[in-house]
Amino acid sequence: MFKRIPFLFIFVFLFMFSGAVFAGAFKLPDTGQTKCYQTVPPFGQIACAGTGQDGEYNINPMSYTDNGNGTVTDNVTGFMWQKQDDGNVYNWYQATGTYDATYNPTTQDVCSSLNLGGHSDWRLPSRKELITLVDYSIPWPGPATNITYFPNAKSYY
Repeated sequence: MFKRIPFLFIFVFLFMFSGAVFAGAFKLPDTGQTKCYQTVPPFGQIACAGTGQDGEYNINPMSYTDNGNGTVTDNVTGFMWQKQDDGNVYNWYQATGTYDATYNPTTQDVCSSLNLGGHSDWRLPSRKELITLVDYSIPWPGPATNITYFPNAKSYY
């Protein structure tokens, strides 16, 4: 019923797979989740010990440093973030400087024109980089990030 797979094939597969997974990797901060839940009746919050759920673990806890120059450094990932936005709303085209006849006809480029913390090479974060700011212990509607280091953060909507 089952076909035997040679050991060498498994070793090569795992070696190739592990290289692909860890290429360009960086440390992820903990999610901040501290509660555990039972998914069968009776539903509800339970003690985390021994469940294996995310709330049981605290690996790479979120940690930030206010650089005192309008930027915040994430001590886990090493990313530097703008501490506070300018209060304006921009679309993706305006933030990245991408021309669009409707959404950015003047080729406004908010990120690359920013000079903050001695840096002038600012850009929009990738989705993977942005998700490192989310603190899942903060309930809806948020904002789901640390407001001590990111004041005036807005909720997701």
